[in-house]
Amino acid sequence: MTNIFFSKIFPAGFILVGLIFFALGVVQFFEAKATSSWPSVEGRVLSAKVESQSYRNSDGKRSNKFRPVVKYAYTVDGTDYEGSRLKIGNQSHRKPRRAQEAIAAYKKDKACTVYFDPNDPESAVLENGVQLANVFFFLLPIGLFAVGILSAIFVPYAIRLEEAKKMRIAAYQKEKERLGA
Repeated sequence: MTNIFFSKIFPAGFILVGLIFFALGVVQFFEAKATSSWPSVEGRVLSAKVESQSYRNSDGKRSNKFRPVVKYAYTVDGTDYEGSRLKIGNQSHRKPRRAQEAIAAYKKDKACTVYFDPNDPESAVLENGVQLANVFFFLLPIGLFAVGILSAIFVPYAIRLEEAKKMRIAAYQKEKERLGA
């Protein structure tokens, strides 16, 4: 059972998770890319703050994530809207300073440029185009695929080597007993 797990299930898990992240990355990348061609209007910043979210990391220790939150108002074709999406992709930071830097340009009541989806003006962002975070979801799956594929190749090989070694030891023990008897 252990051999099946490490030679088949373990690599398949990495490959499957890699595929999921890749699919999410593709969707996010093209959504971010689409914002590059969205029209813009002038909006107004309603508020800008950093929200702290507490969570337990993989070690079970409490950690915080810091997310920049900018609320803004804008008008498209006479209809008023409010938005809070800064950009497409992950916006959480481990350090509060990074989240503060993300909202530094957005002061309350200050004018801002709002990019909106012409097919759905309620969908908007303040920062358009592909960002570094959008590219991350293409890099992460490469690592997961590599681990999965290398595991699929080398783990069965290592298992065969270990089994051959055990067989040689058993044959040696048997021969030793035969000669000693």
